[in-house]
Amino acid sequence: MSASGVRSITRDDLPAVLHTLVRAFDDDPWFNFVVRQDERRRQRLSIWIDRALQRTVALGETYTTNTLQGAALWTPPGHAASSILNEIELRFALLRVAGRDRVGLTRQAVRIINASHHPGPSMDLRIVGVAPEVQGTGIAGALLRPMLTRCNAAGLAVTL
Repeated sequence: MSASGVRSITRDDLPAVLHTLVRAFDDDPWFNFVVRQDERRRQRLSIWIDRALQRTVALGETYTTNTLQGAALWTPPGHAASSILNEIELRFALLRVAGRDRVGLTRQAVRIINASHHPGPSMDLRIVGVAPEVQGTGIAGALLRPMLTRCNAAGLAVTL
């Protein structure tokens, strides 16, 4: 896929992009760890991904393909730090998604992941996902390439 097929996500794209990302991460090890394995699993996975999608779209660095078969959600420098409101939102989202029995362990895992981020300013990749039927066709690379090129040119670190 060429970079010309990559564009910013619009509000109108959100339902289709959310659907694509939920399908992309349905068998992902991280989400299998976090999301309770029951009849409401896809709904819970959708809650978690939608939270990330809404937060990153508001920051203006979210990308999809013209066919909406993949998405890359980025957090620009200075926006990754948790605010009190973000922490409260995260706790409620974790409770809904992981359940009471997994919230503590999941929060611990999130802290470990966040602690490994670049200590200075960086562009943080929150999520990159591609519809299962087109995985392995270069869509993820096409989604990442423009941002990685921009960051490289600006000398900005990237956290994947």
